[in-house]
Parts: sequence; C-alpha cells; structure tokens
Amino acid sequence: MSMEVREIPTDEQTAWDELVGSSPQGNIFLTHELQSVWCETDPALHLVRLGCFDGSGRLVAGQPIFFKKKFGLRIPFIPRVFYATTPVLSFTIQQDRERQYLALSALARASQSHFPFIKIEAHPNLMDVRPYLEQGWRAHPKYIHIWNI
Repeated sequence: MSMEVREIPTDEQTAWDELVGSSPQGNIFLTHELQSVWCETDPALHLVRLGCFDGSGRLVAGQPIFFKKKFGLRIPFIPRVFYATTPVLSFTIQQDRERQYLALSALARASQSHFPFIKIEAHPNLMDVRPYLEQGWRAHPKYIHIWNI
C-alpha cells in the first residue's frame, strides 16, 4: 500500500472539506472557510494543507499547518482553538490500523520536510502516536477528562 503526501491547493477545498466532514477528528475549525478567515484576519498567518492520497488517488488523510514568516523562516503557529492542527483521517482509514499507521507516518515525514521544527495538537481519538515517534517526534501527552454532570 503506497501513500503519497502533497500540498492541497485552495482549488481542492471541496475534497478537503469532504475529508473533514467524514473524519472522526473533523470539526468546524478545520474547514476551508474558517481556516481561510483566520488567514484573512491576520496577514502574517499562512497555511499549508498536506493531503495523504492512497494508491487510487483518494484523499484519505490530511493535516493543516499554520505558520508565520519571520526572517525568511517559516515558523509553525498553532491557533488556540480546538484541534485546529490535528491530523485528520477519513472514516475508513480510522477503522484500518495498518492504513492509519501508513497515513500518519507519511504525514509525519512530510510535515518534517516542510518545517524543521513543528508542533501539532492531536485530537483525543488519535491515540496511537507511534507513527510520529518512529519518525523522531517527541510526544508530550495532555489528558482530557469528560465529566458527566
């Protein structure tokens, strides 16, 4: 099974939004419209969306990375809202551990090739961070508790 990662141009916003809509990690902060608004309201903010495509050319995973340019460098930036930079997996990839591992490994490698230093915030249901650890990433777990009141 091969996975190819490439940047998703803005003219493929429909494919991105379909991925976000079908993903267990999907939320309004990951939609093309809201991410575009963030970039429009802060002229220093830029966005790269990485898409992971399977052997059939289907977008099966992705990751948005916000950044600011300083001194000719691209410095990653994490908006302080709910999981705005989390990797996003299609429902079918989420259910298949092997394909999930391949997709996350490919995204981890591609992220590092775009940014020498990067920090992401993963959605709570992305519990297996081994694909990132095996690519040399470090993990700093933060736990969420849900109280049924």
